[in-house]
Amino acid sequence: GAGGTGGAILKAASEIAGQAFLEGQLTFGSSAEVVGASLDARPAVPAENLETVLAADAAARRIAISQVQSRC
Repeated sequence: GAGGTGGAILKAASEIAGQAFLEGQLTFGSSAEVVGASLDARPAVPAENLETVLAADAAARRIAISQVQSRC
């Protein structure tokens, strides 16, 4: 796709940050910071195949979880 793996990274990081916000682990502003840091740490690449997209999703989730934990 035109955005490559960016959409998968954004969605994965948003899911982790959103859940942490709902659980009271992050403020709303901090959740946006977690998403931004995840996007910075895992730049989008061309979505060559499903494996590339799934790898980006998994990496973004790991990064976002680490970002949440560092803010607790």
